[in-house]
Amino acid sequence: MAKPVGPVRRAIKYVLRLAVLTLVILTLFSLFARSLFLAELVASLRVQISIGAAALLLVALVDRDFWNAGVITTCMVIHASFLLPQMWRPSREIEMAEEADNVSTMTVMTLNALSANTHYDWIADQIVQDDPDAVGILELGPGLDAFLRKRFSERYPHKLTVPSDAGNFGIGLFSRRPLSDSQVIQWQRGVPTIQAEIDGVRMILAHPLPPVNAANFQSRNEQLQKLVHQVQGHRRRDEDAPIVVMGDLNLTPWSPWFYDLQSQTGLRRSFEGLGLRPTWYANRLGFLAGLVLDHVLVSDSISVDRVWIGSNIGSDHRGVSVRMHWPSASQ
Repeated sequence: MAKPVGPVRRAIKYVLRLAVLTLVILTLFSLFARSLFLAELVASLRVQISIGAAALLLVALVDRDFWNAGVITTCMVIHASFLLPQMWRPSREIEMAEEADNVSTMTVMTLNALSANTHYDWIADQIVQDDPDAVGILELGPGLDAFLRKRFSERYPHKLTVPSDAGNFGIGLFSRRPLSDSQVIQWQRGVPTIQAEIDGVRMILAHPLPPVNAANFQSRNEQLQKLVHQVQGHRRRDEDAPIVVMGDLNLTPWSPWFYDLQSQTGLRRSFEGLGLRPTWYANRLGFLAGLVLDHVLVSDSISVDRVWIGSNIGSDHRGVSVRMHWPSASQ
């Protein structure tokens, strides 16, 4: 005779089934991330969903509910299929730095300063601490632009900036080394992109629209495709040319659009550890509350030996710095 189920255990079973149903709905909905902006927002939370699923799995196993445990495991496998490929890094990342006769080295940084942020000194201190050779500033307003120009007139004598108080899409590239073939590209009105060449490296600094609604989702994806075509054009002219694309791309590595960006350009993301540490809303809760939105992508001709994420500068984002190496041009 079956042992009667007490009210507490009955409540646990009810909550577990409701949570598993929610997990299944979110998991299946995330598979439509390529075409629906809400589905992509859910897909951006794959890390958080996986952590929640692991907790549910533990509850199901303790309760000996193997049916729900199997359903939870299936959902976790689906999310892992998107997460794990982005956590893999080439095993010979710094081979070039060790083997090439003539190697150039440069540190780059991308930093979304937040338009409303008035902690200019915090921003400058982070730049000084990370000491990049080239730094891309996003959400660059006229006040911050003037401050940085004055503060870093000697450190970064070469610059191209498009400050703006209208919206959050001011942008600027500051460099120790000369900029050549530099230009501002307006793929979308009011959303500039900067590209320039620094020591033979083609740098592209971008900040597409955040996909907070269907129209922005479409506009961001169109800008990403323009970015793909730009990189493909450079690679057609020189397949081995070192290329860096960086900025707040307003998409996580778990998005199918990020996968398209990588696969269609041949670029790879630079990251520290497992690549899960958030750059947006990176507070004390870590990846439980934040997202990985700021990226530095590099071509195969570039090796990366260090990546680090900055501290609080008064923005909702953290800076991302990358030290990289590439073969110098023949002398």
